[in-house]
Amino acid sequence: MAKRDQPKIAEQLWTFPPPKGPKGRHVSGRYRYWGIWNFSPNKAAAKSLLLHLSGKDAVEKLVVASQGFDIPPFDGMADFKVWEQAEPPKGTLYNFPARGDVIVSVAGHPAPARIGVQMYAQGIMCKMIAQCTQQGRSIDDASASSKATCESDRGRNRRHRLRRHRIANGCGALRRHAGGGRMALASKCQWEFSSVIPVSVLAIKP
Repeated sequence: MAKRDQPKIAEQLWTFPPPKGPKGRHVSGRYRYWGIWNFSPNKAAAKSLLLHLSGKDAVEKLVVASQGFDIPPFDGMADFKVWEQAEPPKGTLYNFPARGDVIVSVAGHPAPARIGVQMYAQGIMCKMIAQCTQQGRSIDDASASSKATCESDRGRNRRHRLRRHRIANGCGALRRHAGGGRMALASKCQWEFSSVIPVSVLAIKP
C-alpha cells in the first residue's frame, strides 16, 4: 500500500529477517494448497489443471502477479527474481521469503491437521501470549487453558463427523426410496452432505 499510496515512504522501507533467539531464527508461514472435491465429476481434468498450475513456470507468473507476496511452499521455487527486483528501493523484498538459517513455523504444527487448523483459526498462540502479557497469567496456566480449548474443539469435531456420517446414511436411504416429496428432501440432504465433505489434497513436488 505504501508503494501505491505513499511512494516516498515506500522508498525508505526494507524487509529484513527477525532476530535470532536461543531456538533459532523463526518466521511464521501459512501455506495454502489447492484441492479437489471428493465428489468432483472430472477428477482427471482437475488433477491435470493443478499439475499445470503447480509447475515452476506457472507458479512464477502467479508470484510475479502478486509482486512477490505469495511465497511458494517449495525450496526449489525460492530462486525467482521478483524479490530481488522489487522496488522501491530495489531488492527491498529480498528477505521476504525464508532464506539461510530462517526456520518457517506453521501455526498449529506438529498437532494433527484437524486440531492445528482450529488452533490457527482461533488464534490459540496469540491468546496464550495475551494471557501472559496482558492478564498476568503464568505460562503453565496459559498452556493449560489452551489445552482445554483444544480438547473441547476435538469433542465438537467428533460430533460433527458423527453428524456427517448420519447424513450420508440418510441420503443413501432416501435415494433408494425417493419419490414425491421425499425427492426434495433427498436433494436438500445431498446439498448439506456435499458442503461438509473434506477435499482430497493433491500433493505435488516441484
